[in-house]
Amino acid sequence: MAKQKKAVVSNVIRRSRGEQIFNVFNIIIMLFMLFICAYPFWYVICASFSNADALVVSEGMLWLPAKFDLLRKYFDLCIRRYIYSDYNDSVECLLCISSI
Repeated sequence: MAKQKKAVVSNVIRRSRGEQIFNVFNIIIMLFMLFICAYPFWYVICASFSNADALVVSEGMLWLPAKFDLLRKYFDLCIRRYIYSDYNDSVECLLCISSI
């Protein structure tokens, strides 16, 4: 007796050409929106690690910190005498504005 082969049933949903094109354009648009939303945060991070003079003269988009200068900026910030009063003023301003 010969064994009969069972038909393999696939549960994979095949997508039409239109769905595939839509998915490609959708991914491209979503990546573009991700870039538009994430770049300002990246710019602030890179600017905080950059030398101020190099940052002012830099042209175009900032992909990496311009003349990496981390320690001096944050050291100056920590030894500044009025940093706590400035922080207090910012918090007071925030509380006043949010209470309105």
